[in-house]
Amino acid sequence: MDSRDVQICNEIGQLLYSAAPDEAKIIVMQADLSDEDDHAQFSFDFVDGIGNESWFADGANVNRQLLDLLVEHRRFFVSKNQPRWKR
Repeated sequence: MDSRDVQICNEIGQLLYSAAPDEAKIIVMQADLSDEDDHAQFSFDFVDGIGNESWFADGANVNRQLLDLLVEHRRFFVSKNQPRWKR
């Protein structure tokens, strides 16, 4: 069984895959988490099968789920004595 941090990453990947356009082959998410764990700024980009780059909107529900998972991921690392990352 994978550790919780790997499970969280898999859940994040599934959310991004589900939210991205069908033609997306590479998905890039940038997130900047608040210190209070109550909000984040997100940007979502993708590359299609022929190398064209673009962005996509994600939807408020996906943002909330991503925020919850990223906060959990950050807390997991802190509990393992790792630095508290922000981005």
